[in-house]
Amino acid sequence: MRVLSQVVLPFAAAALLVPSPAQGQEEYVGPQPPCEIRAGHFLVTGATNHLRIATEEEHRREGRIQETKRVLYEAILERGQDDNPGAWYYLGRAYVLDGDAWGADSAFRRVLETNPECAEDIAGWVETLVAPLHAEAVGAWQNGHLDSAAALFGLVRTLAPQDAEIPYLMSMMYSGAGELDSAFKYVRIGNEVAAGDTTFDRRKQQAMLDIARGYEQRAFENPAAMQIIESRTQRDTLTRNIARDSTTLANLIAQWAGKPLRPDVQQAVSRDSAMLEERMAGARAALPAAVEAMQRDSASLAEVMDPVIEAYEVYNQQFPNDWDAQVRLLRRYSLAGYRNQLDVLVTQLASNADVPLNELSSAGTALFNDGHPAQAAQMLEGVKRRNPYVRGALYTMCRAYYALQDQESLKATATQLLEVDPLNQQNLRMLAAAYDLARNADSTRYWVAQADTGVGWTIRVTQMVTMGPRTVINGTVANISGRDAGPLDLEFDFLDESGAVVATSTVQIPALARAGRSALTVETDQTGAVAWRYRKIE
Repeated sequence: MRVLSQVVLPFAAAALLVPSPAQGQEEYVGPQPPCEIRAGHFLVTGATNHLRIATEEEHRREGRIQETKRVLYEAILERGQDDNPGAWYYLGRAYVLDGDAWGADSAFRRVLETNPECAEDIAGWVETLVAPLHAEAVGAWQNGHLDSAAALFGLVRTLAPQDAEIPYLMSMMYSGAGELDSAFKYVRIGNEVAAGDTTFDRRKQQAMLDIARGYEQRAFENPAAMQIIESRTQRDTLTRNIARDSTTLANLIAQWAGKPLRPDVQQAVSRDSAMLEERMAGARAALPAAVEAMQRDSASLAEVMDPVIEAYEVYNQQFPNDWDAQVRLLRRYSLAGYRNQLDVLVTQLASNADVPLNELSSAGTALFNDGHPAQAAQMLEGVKRRNPYVRGALYTMCRAYYALQDQESLKATATQLLEVDPLNQQNLRMLAAAYDLARNADSTRYWVAQADTGVGWTIRVTQMVTMGPRTVINGTVANISGRDAGPLDLEFDFLDESGAVVATSTVQIPALARAGRSALTVETDQTGAVAWRYRKIE
């Protein structure tokens, strides 16, 4: 049974009438033990008679309620009955019958100051006021009247202090208004009231998520969030340019070293080598400043992200099985550069079979883009263990292993990538990069040549989408052979989460002129596909 709060409001609090609960003919009931309330004055006794008639005779109710209140006002204000709990008790009963929650709350609190044993009896009467008051509070919130909603919710809390839904709703209201400190306050109140009762978990979960996302929105509106993107882009551009030019220079040297060259060829090789060396020197000279700027901006972003991280950490302690929130926390750790926390969460998520593959793959790519190649590789290895044919995950793994200078892992992953997507120039260059790391010049030259023109075609799958029962793959095909090419037949496998084939479709690419391009569309009516691979039909 609900118990009223002991906080005393002024008797003259402005009354806010809410719809009276539908009531038919009913029997008048007096105070119930252990609530031993006495009238104590002839005016109060008279008021109880009016209240009895108002309760039992519906057609006379309105007039008798008003007469009950008039008599009790006189007793309290003019006949010295302001310290008579009976006067306040029956006034509260009249307010309940009238649907006046504010008046009932104020009157009954005066009773509880001296007669706390009446708490259960009183709670039974005010309970009828809670539902309409709750509805009015929600309506005020939805209509944007936050001050009115807060007052109404506050009154509901006093009438139903054991209902944890109310502080959770108040928290959600304040989150929506951007008042996140207040939102946190009411979540804590809700948690105290709920005291582990899972009945309120749905509201609790939503309230806590709203707070985290509110802090998230505030963080990304901060200039530090945009600045870190710029500084990381600058660092990554310099790093990529150094790697690209280094590979190009190594290939150039490997191609012409030790060979007798005509003067014009020697001049061209020397010119290109000097240009690459100069470009790399400039990038290497600029890289330390870019790294320093990124570190400085990361520190600024960390301060902005701390409230976001704290909110998600608190949420995840309460709801540890919500992988979506864990992924969001992972991204915030990544942006803030919190390596220790990041390592722990990557390990958890990479082994969590409940996380969809596309979510793990996206998270791994984000980790790499944020400058965490080791954690990205670990996350994406989790994808590969569950399904070795997720092209995006394999490609980002290759980039991560290249950044880590892990030639063996890069070679193994690039080889697997070519099983999925064998006619893609980017993938062929990844295998060339693996051999370049291993300082195998011959194999590097071979795979660079394959990427340039050797396989004759380059295929790029741009999207895989599910539309009802249909799964559609879209992309482009280009002729890179340096000459006109005849038609090309491809066979696509559609794969489920475990990597098993759910459907196979064939498609014919038309004959293409030199450097010609064609759209690629492949589809199936089988459901459950999340990945693909293809092969050239000879």
